[in-house]
Amino acid sequence: MKNYFDIKDKVALVTDASSGLGWQIAQAFASQGCKMALFARRAERLEENKKNLRRGIWLRSNVCSN
Repeated sequence: MKNYFDIKDKVALVTDASSGLGWQIAQAFASQGCKMALFARRAERLEENKKNLRRGIWLRSNVCSN
């Protein structure tokens, strides 16, 4: 039977990856072999987390509101 939840070598975009649910999702995806582009407003937190996570493309995004 095919595993429809296999994310190994898939690519995911994870927002709010510096903390909370976004960071938990990034850790879970990495443990399953998923490649990721991680976005966060707090670059310093994302840099700290980068030390604990081997997979990922590290990006910082600016969020603008009116």
